[in-house]
Amino acid sequence: MLQFLRRSAASASARCTIRGTPLVTVHSLCYIRTPIRINPYSEQITIRNASTTCSSPTSLPSQDSQTLTLSNGHTLGFSTCGSPSSQPIFYLHGFPSSRIEGLALSNLAQKLGARIITPDRPGIGLSTFDPHRELVDYPDSISQLAKHLRLDTYRVLGASGGGPYALACAKALPKDQLKRVGVLAGIGPPEAGLAGVRLGTRILLLSMSWAPQAMRRMVDWSFVRAAQHPDPQVLRQTVLSQLKWGNESERKHLLSDPVNFELLLRILREHFRQGAQGFIKDGQIGTKPWGFSLEDVESDVVLWYGTDDVNTPALMGRYMASRLKKAELKEYVGETHWTIFDNHGEEVLRDMLKD
Repeated sequence: MLQFLRRSAASASARCTIRGTPLVTVHSLCYIRTPIRINPYSEQITIRNASTTCSSPTSLPSQDSQTLTLSNGHTLGFSTCGSPSSQPIFYLHGFPSSRIEGLALSNLAQKLGARIITPDRPGIGLSTFDPHRELVDYPDSISQLAKHLRLDTYRVLGASGGGPYALACAKALPKDQLKRVGVLAGIGPPEAGLAGVRLGTRILLLSMSWAPQAMRRMVDWSFVRAAQHPDPQVLRQTVLSQLKWGNESERKHLLSDPVNFELLLRILREHFRQGAQGFIKDGQIGTKPWGFSLEDVESDVVLWYGTDDVNTPALMGRYMASRLKKAELKEYVGETHWTIFDNHGEEVLRDMLKD
C-alpha cells in the first residue's frame, strides 16, 4: 500500500513540477505504514455485518465500529479489543490507518491484561471530518471518550503517525488520569528535521504542505477509488500490483502472513472510507508546528525506536527524548519501522502497563 502511494505520488509530483512519501518526486508512502502487525499466533479476524453511520464496502463487528457523539456534535469512531475489565490503553493509530489497526493488539492485550481502545482521527473511518482541527485539539476527544467509557485512569500509546497525538495528550491531559504515555516509532516535530528519512517519505511529507490539493486529487483518483470499490478484489489487486515497485524485503514482510495482509486491506478501506480529505489533513498536522513545546510536557514518556528505521528514524526519538522532562528512550539495533513491534511488541505493552 505504501509503495503504491510512493509511486503515485512520484507521478503526481512530476506532473506538478513542483512513504510510505515527498513532492519533488514522491517515491515513498512508507511513512503511512504502521509498525504494528497481528502476531503470528493471532486468530483470523472475521468481518460480520453491522450498521454504521457511513457507507462502506465493508461492514465490521459492532465492537470495532462504535461511535460517540462529541460535545461539538461531531462523531468519534472507535474500536475496542483485549480484556474489557483490564487496564485501558488508548492506542493512537499510524498514518494512514484507522481504528482497525488496534485489532492487531487483541491477543497480546488479552495475554497481558490490557484493554485497547483505538479511535479514528477526524475524517478517517467513522469520525467526522474537521477542516479546522489542530494537533492541540485532539486530547479533548480522548478526554470525552474516557468519560464516556467511565475510565478513571488510562494510558496513551501513539505509533508512527500517532506519536504527535500521544505527546499532545501528554501535554494536556490531567496527570491523575493519564498514567503513562508511549511513542512507538513516532514521527518527530518539524524542528527535529528529516535526517535519516528515506527520500520518498520526505517528498510525501513535503507535498502535504506544498501541494495538498494535487496530492488529494492523486489519492482520490488512485487509492480512494480502489478502497471504496464494492468488489474487495479491486483494492487487493491494486495493492499487490504496486508492491512490486517497493523494497523487496518489505514486500516479503507484508505478504508473509495472509492474516496481516487482510488486516492491512481493512485498515485501508476504513482510512479512505470518506475519501482523501482525512488523509491530507492528518498529514498536514504531522508536518507543521505542533502548537506546544516538548519542554513543557510534564508526563512520563517512553519512546521505542529501531536503529534501521528509515520512516521515523531513531534520530527523531533522540531529539524528543533530549527535550522531554521525563523521557525514557529505548533503541533496538537492526529493527525497522516494520519489525520493531513484531520483535518487541510484548515489551512495549508491558512497559505501558507499568505503574
